[in-house]
Amino acid sequence: RMSFFVAIQVTRIIPEEGPALDDLKVSTVPAPVCGSSSIEVRVKAAGTNFYDVLMLQGKYQHKPPLPFIPGSEFSGIVSKVGKNVLNSGFNVGDHVLGSSLVGAYAEIIVTSPAQLSHMPKGMTFEEASMFRSASCTSWAGMVVRAKVQPGEFVLVHAAAGGVGLTAVQIAKSLGAIVIGTVGSDRKAAIVREAGADYVINYTTNKHFAPKIKEITKGRGADVIYDPVGGDVFDESTRCIAWNGRIIILGFTSGRIPSMKMNRVLLKGCSIMGLFYGRYGMEEPHIHQQAQAGTERLFLEGKLKPFIYKTYALEDLGKALLAIASRETIGKAVISLDQKPASKL
Repeated sequence: RMSFFVAIQVTRIIPEEGPALDDLKVSTVPAPVCGSSSIEVRVKAAGTNFYDVLMLQGKYQHKPPLPFIPGSEFSGIVSKVGKNVLNSGFNVGDHVLGSSLVGAYAEIIVTSPAQLSHMPKGMTFEEASMFRSASCTSWAGMVVRAKVQPGEFVLVHAAAGGVGLTAVQIAKSLGAIVIGTVGSDRKAAIVREAGADYVINYTTNKHFAPKIKEITKGRGADVIYDPVGGDVFDESTRCIAWNGRIIILGFTSGRIPSMKMNRVLLKGCSIMGLFYGRYGMEEPHIHQQAQAGTERLFLEGKLKPFIYKTYALEDLGKALLAIASRETIGKAVISLDQKPASKL
């Protein structure tokens, strides 16, 4: 007998123009089958990401076939364990967090044990649902790619975003001097609370390179962490230090920038890509180290998840609109236990 569950199912690509994200509707769809090598999780909360917006608009590198259920990170309670993975370390009733390419904006998700980990002690479902993606991305960026050293200047762009706030905290835990850029004074206060030594509002300091040179006494930033691209990247190339590393992890500005290679040569800098999603396939040991490293920082009180707001599943569109409009500080979270705003 086929069972059903509630989810946000996308049946068409959403145009970029207009408030179409707000039209996302909850529907009842056939439940996924938990195979012999899979684990079923009853979802309690799901994290939201900018790439969810891009995926819904058909602009992300991963383009799932229609129809699909979006959502890539979640937390919940194990409800079934396949017979081939009974010794995986996961049992019915365990509190877990996990990641998946799609499927998290739903009551139930079926995944593999490799995509799950046990929730750290003291972490809520809402915190767990948005912890892994941003934290592990920043851990890989700061520890693996940039190899941040104590006393180095680290410039974090979009520092009040979900990824940005984790980058600020992880860089501080490594002994760096952290400079954050933000788009409002309200965001600046949160970034300072997260530990940034200096904060620059780029709505009033669009050309921030001279300010970076001033803070670093002419040296420039040793590491620049850039999820924005566009004009922000262009300006970053003017304040990167000798032997500096620019970490590229996205283009939320909408423009993919370029840099003349003679400038890379003269600056003696490195431009490094950071696509964290591929570590699970290419270097799974890095993925495991990132999970262990970020959970340790959480337990030590050095890495705090910042939740902007929790939304009901029915209000997913409102959460994604908040991300798209750069309204969020930290991350918006979908709580499966929350009632829709229209029914409160």
